Amino acid sequence: MLIQILPFLAFVGILYFLITSKSRKYKKQPTFEEYKEKHPNLVSNGKIQCSSCGGKDIFVRRVFAGGSKEHNIHLCKSCGKSLYRSTTEI
Repeated sequence: MLIQILPFLAFVGILYFLITSKSRKYKKQPTFEEYKEKHPNLVSNGKIQCSSCGGKDIFVRRVFAGGSKEHNIHLCKSCGKSLYRSTTEI
């Protein structure tokens, strides 16, 4: 009986680790407001520049969806640096 449950428990444990790992990595990124506060000269007139290379081509990558929200990371297309996080209602 116990031997039959162990694979299931291992699967649940791995799944939990993967989900919480993404969540922790996401929460380590600054919010847009924190990015703007730290780099006021790089955010103006609705335009954002990369704090690493100065690139202006920023794209959004969905990290995960939870409930009715998508959790996103905004990245520089030039150098790949993660700039800040955001949440979008689905």
